[in-house]
Amino acid sequence: MESNADPTPAVKQGSREGACEIAQLVQEVPAADISAKYGSENEVSLGVAERVYPIRSMVFVDPSSTTASSDDPISPVRGARQYSIIDSRTWDQLQSQRKSDTEGIAPSIEAAQLLPTEAPGSGSETLVQSPATPTNASLGSPAENNGTSHLVTTRFKHVETDDGHAVLTGRTVDSFRACEDEPIHIPGAIQTFGAMLALREESEGKLVVRVVSENSESILGYSPHSLFALENFCDILDEDQTETLLDHVDFIRDEAYDPSADGPEVFIMSVTNPAGQAVRLWCAIHVNSANPGLIICEFELEDDRINPISGSSGPSPSVPVDTLGVEFTPEQFAESTINISQPLRLLRNARRRKGEAAAMEVFSIVSQVQEQMNRAETLDLLLNTTVGIVKELTGFHRILIYQFDSQCNGVVVAELVDPRVTVDLYKGLHFPASDIPKQARDLYRINRVRLLYDREQVTARLVCRTTEDLERPLDMTHAYLRAMSPIHLKYLANMEVRASMSISINGPNELWGLISCHSYDTGMRVSFPLRKMCRLIGETLARNIERVSYASRLQARKLINTVPTDANPSGYIVASSDDLLKLFDADFGALSIRDETKILGGSTHQEMLALLEYLRMRRINSVLASHNIRKDFTDLKYPPGFKCISGLLYVPLSADGTDFMAFFRRGRLTEIKWGGNPYEQKEKIGRLEPRQSFQIWKETVLDQSREWTDSDVETAAVLCLVYGKFIKVWRQNEEAMHGSQLTKLLLANSAHEVRTPLNAVVNYLEIALEGALDKETRDNLTKSYSASKSLIYVINDLLDLTNTEKGQDLIKDEPFDLEATFKEATGMFESEVERKGINYTVLPHPGIPQKVIGDQRRVRQAMSNLISNAIQHTSGGDITVELWRQPGRSEDGSATIQIAVLDTGSGISQARLETLFQELEQVSAESDNRGLGDGQDTLREVVDETEKQVLGLGLATVSRVVRNMQGQLSVRSEEGKGSRFQITLNFPLPADAASAKDESEIPVHNVVPTAPLQSKEEFVLVDTRSEGRSNGGSDTNSESGKATQKPATSQPSLDETSKLNPETDGLPTQALAPVDQPSETKTESTSPIKEPPSESDPSPLPDTFCVLVAEDDPINSKIIQKRLTKLRHTVRLTVNGEECASAYRADPAQFDAVLMDIQMPIVDGIGSTKMIRQFEQETPPESLSRISRLNGRIPVFAVSASLFEKDAEKYISAGFDGWIMKPINFERLNTLLAGLRDDDVRNSTTYQPGKWENGGWFQGR
Repeated sequence: MESNADPTPAVKQGSREGACEIAQLVQEVPAADISAKYGSENEVSLGVAERVYPIRSMVFVDPSSTTASSDDPISPVRGARQYSIIDSRTWDQLQSQRKSDTEGIAPSIEAAQLLPTEAPGSGSETLVQSPATPTNASLGSPAENNGTSHLVTTRFKHVETDDGHAVLTGRTVDSFRACEDEPIHIPGAIQTFGAMLALREESEGKLVVRVVSENSESILGYSPHSLFALENFCDILDEDQTETLLDHVDFIRDEAYDPSADGPEVFIMSVTNPAGQAVRLWCAIHVNSANPGLIICEFELEDDRINPISGSSGPSPSVPVDTLGVEFTPEQFAESTINISQPLRLLRNARRRKGEAAAMEVFSIVSQVQEQMNRAETLDLLLNTTVGIVKELTGFHRILIYQFDSQCNGVVVAELVDPRVTVDLYKGLHFPASDIPKQARDLYRINRVRLLYDREQVTARLVCRTTEDLERPLDMTHAYLRAMSPIHLKYLANMEVRASMSISINGPNELWGLISCHSYDTGMRVSFPLRKMCRLIGETLARNIERVSYASRLQARKLINTVPTDANPSGYIVASSDDLLKLFDADFGALSIRDETKILGGSTHQEMLALLEYLRMRRINSVLASHNIRKDFTDLKYPPGFKCISGLLYVPLSADGTDFMAFFRRGRLTEIKWGGNPYEQKEKIGRLEPRQSFQIWKETVLDQSREWTDSDVETAAVLCLVYGKFIKVWRQNEEAMHGSQLTKLLLANSAHEVRTPLNAVVNYLEIALEGALDKETRDNLTKSYSASKSLIYVINDLLDLTNTEKGQDLIKDEPFDLEATFKEATGMFESEVERKGINYTVLPHPGIPQKVIGDQRRVRQAMSNLISNAIQHTSGGDITVELWRQPGRSEDGSATIQIAVLDTGSGISQARLETLFQELEQVSAESDNRGLGDGQDTLREVVDETEKQVLGLGLATVSRVVRNMQGQLSVRSEEGKGSRFQITLNFPLPADAASAKDESEIPVHNVVPTAPLQSKEEFVLVDTRSEGRSNGGSDTNSESGKATQKPATSQPSLDETSKLNPETDGLPTQALAPVDQPSETKTESTSPIKEPPSESDPSPLPDTFCVLVAEDDPINSKIIQKRLTKLRHTVRLTVNGEECASAYRADPAQFDAVLMDIQMPIVDGIGSTKMIRQFEQETPPESLSRISRLNGRIPVFAVSASLFEKDAEKYISAGFDGWIMKPINFERLNTLLAGLRDDDVRNSTTYQPGKWENGGWFQGR
């Protein structure tokens, strides 16, 4: 068979003697004995091994074996594929650097080529032609037929010498060629079902015959002698045909024409024979770059009755061909004999017609073929569909697809056979690379459709006009009629194949495989139009293989992108080790950072430790993939040897190779089924022979793992790029953050800060894309743009907090209305102070500039956090919030603004105040022995630890804002009397407002506490105005008075959206200290009990629901309201957990479900849920809504970006019925809400391990 090679698990790469010994062992030793000898079926059992410490004492690098050079400093291997992933050339390498390491095959692998077309002769063809004197042939020489001697080429002959089989390419002594050296592109002969002419245009329109096949008279009606006698080949054409021929000659001579890409130009023409009759012929012409002066023309009769397309009309074999001698299972037989492709509707009409009409019918089938192939979603389905299509189109008895591996060995990956003709099944059989040598594979990439009409036919030699034409062999690289190698014909005879055709499947940079077609009983070929279609099928299949491959790779990228990340990379990888191992189908792996290693998969085998030590010593900075480390890493010296690990995929994470990931695969007892013994002629070195037997020969390989695919390597490249950059930034952050207690607190809230604005981005964009481009859509786009900018603020804020961006300007300078911002920050707490009975006074004093330049979001965040802290620690009495402008500094275009929050609450003792001061200044107490860099604290442990400290996240955020704005935060407090927090900020003024008010018009105001504080001492917690004062390493080198852009730690929203300017960002708030829940809310929640609908209320359950939403971010509140309203639900918005619980207690029958944010001021989501559950226990079920009664209680869904799967039981015990992650997927949320009334929907969305990100119900019904 001309081409049947596929990526096989690989031929044994050791000595051929060793391979034969293993094969002999498999043939002679029972399977049970083999299992006992080597362990399990798939891996080697090693027993107890000696452990050595340290492992580096056992690992050596042999410099003499290292192949690295100054140009290639990172290549310690031969066979391992390497890709440099550190720079932008990576993807170019991945697309173009596909190595075919044929040298890796043992020299003993000597066998002929398998699949039909050109086996070790057709496939082992090379490219040279030797001149010779005329010889007799069965078809007769021109000298015999015409009485005139001309120069005739010599047919290649298969001969058998003492050294094995060879090809005789001429009559001289040195004309013997080994099969692998045979010049297959210049065979000196053609197949006799057509005729070939080589024309030279001597002058315009004058075509002189230079070379002609000796059978020209049987096809054209003119002998070679007659054709050489013509002054112009066009003399035997009428005027129309001459014009047609010359038009096509002009076309193929155009610079845009490329026979490698387009194939020969095919058309119908007529030749007038000597009797004056018109002979209709198919003509294929092309120009070869090797001799551009010659126009090569191939002619085939349109209606050939001597060599019919479907072959001679002989009976089919009475007994099916059986060369393998194997009895296959029914499953194997069905897989290779059942056609899964759909019938081609127009094919029957195309076969009935002839000529150009038939060509048009054939090409009308292309769309049907492409449609079927494009629907295939997997490689197996695509290949099995293709063999069915090709069989229906061509009518050959066997169609198979042969794929090459990285070593150019092949395997049959798909097959369709007519069982009436042959019972041989080749699917799964492997064939060595020598079956289709390199020169054949190179030719197949160029000439994409090759056919052999009948191996029994004698070929027609070429007759040359002069010695000059003979000395320069005619290059038939692109020709259809090219004669096949005699060894290939011998090969096909051994397979009992009569005719064959092969179609190339070209990958981006190499030959992926072949579609091979066999006919057994008669000669067979396809018409010119069908050959063109077969070429298109090969190209379409190649594109679809690439499509399916990229689809699987994109799925792998999706897995990487959707895995949740923590603060440090090692924690992320350990948490996702199973996913990573599954992604690469690896048995185990390791992450090495700074000479510290974390194991993925639980294996600590000493071989793996030795490999890790070797990789550290070599410091390789390229992605490497090897499935045979003993062969590929020749410089690795490890005396105990590698008996377990055989495969390595190395992923560098740093440019110097010090940080890396490595994935390992165990060695396998792999059984490879060969089509005949590839080692049987090992004693005849340097010669290939046609295989005498194709009976299945099994080989067992012990030192190899499964090969790493291109998809594995490219996914490793993604990990290298993403993780490498992540590790680099993380390392910088770690160095800058070392010992930072403040950063430790803020990191606990980082996930929430990042994903809250991301929620706005995603959902506003969804809104914008759903509607027309009207005013509302424009408004939504504006909001989504603002939200996307906030994500940048989050990133900049994190960089600033970790002190990694010192010296860079992270300031957001935008004019905003300061007094309006002050009113927004204070107005959102009115309902809460009214509920607690607090006298709440808000005093914006005159003289406040209308516009200032700074970061509105950060300023509002600082104000709201101070107010929230005062409300939380005040159960009664007064809270006063004042805003005024300090006198002075108007001349420099800036204004100093002070905000004070005074309360009569519990106050702070001097000891706690001192501790608070130390924590803000990042001074560690002696008892605090642990630092952030010890890697032992989980994110949840960090949160728990913050509750024990005086400094809460809210005040930490305020101090961060003040410090970055070069401001000051001061506090005065007395335990039992109250506290006063005051911040001083300096704002630049817009150019048109700096002189708007004279300084004398600005009243000076001093804050006098409503309840005078007995202590006269005031702590200045943050003061960056005094010269020489240290900023603790967090200054940003920005000009004084600029406000640094910051993300909100948490964002409260208004009960009614009209309280906020729709063009402003959401208002962030954060409780300054842990919120202590009332004792009555800490009772255990009961499990929901489903209550059947009352008989007195027979009306159907509603399709839409009333949803109570607790969300502290104004933007997110608006998004939720808009999206749920669009889904025809009714929405009630609340700002915090306390307000949410109060709204539900006021009218429980109104609400069907609750969407509860977790992180909110006053009362968080968990506390609010407990309050609701406590209320339900004290309330009769009749007071609930129908939906709530159906579910046993009102369903409450946790909504946050910081929900952890490991805390699922905690959420259930708190009283939650389900959860949804931010950014909210509203399609999924609507499905969850449908579960309120539909048990099937609810049960289909219940919690499943590993699918936490989707959201769902905790329990079904």
